[in-house]
Amino acid sequence: MNPQKNSAFNVLHVDSKEVSCDGSVADSKHPLVYLKINENGFVICPYCSKKFQLNKTGKKHA
Repeated sequence: MNPQKNSAFNVLHVDSKEVSCDGSVADSKHPLVYLKINENGFVICPYCSKKFQLNKTGKKHA
């Protein structure tokens, strides 16, 4: 896991509980991974530490 901290720059607000991440930036590219947002409303990418935060108005899946 990348030790960088989750600054506001690294937080993405999303509407779906299922997300994917590939690093998105040339110097932090990594294999494409699919992640599920947990019961706390977020998930952190194990490669780049990007945080995906579910919007409060986001779709709630059972």
